[in-house]
Amino acid sequence: TVTTSTLIRAIKSRWDAKNLDDFFTNLRGSTSSLPVLCDTEARPSTPFPYCIFEQGDSRTINRMSGAGDATLPETTEKQGNETRQTEISFTVHAKTKPQCETLIDKINQAFKKVPFFTGHLNTQYVTDSGVRSGDNEWQWVIVFNFVYDIAVALNVTE
Repeated sequence: TVTTSTLIRAIKSRWDAKNLDDFFTNLRGSTSSLPVLCDTEARPSTPFPYCIFEQGDSRTINRMSGAGDATLPETTEKQGNETRQTEISFTVHAKTKPQCETLIDKINQAFKKVPFFTGHLNTQYVTDSGVRSGDNEWQWVIVFNFVYDIAVALNVTE
């Protein structure tokens, strides 16, 4: 069964498969053992650049029983499918605007549109924007909606 935690693990796996850490560590200029990809927040001593990803709203956009439809995942009489949409944002923190732009482009290439886990239907680009947040710091956020199917129990009376 696909759950939101499955999505988070799949994002981390996709990040690794696309070697996104390498693009960040090549710009760091130092060897730090602190992670590049941080879930929800980074440690205060994390060197630039790094990326924080956060889960936003998750909602059901479609429900179906799947009975008799061979194109849908196998279901039983008491099981159906929901199509869910979960918002995920990636915020890059870097020393310069060009670094942010380059890294956001790499993230976009890694995650846009292509399904990369079982049940994943689509990735929808929502928005991106950058802002200077200090003398030597920029932040750039890109937001996606990940659309995926999950199996759910139906409320069936016998």
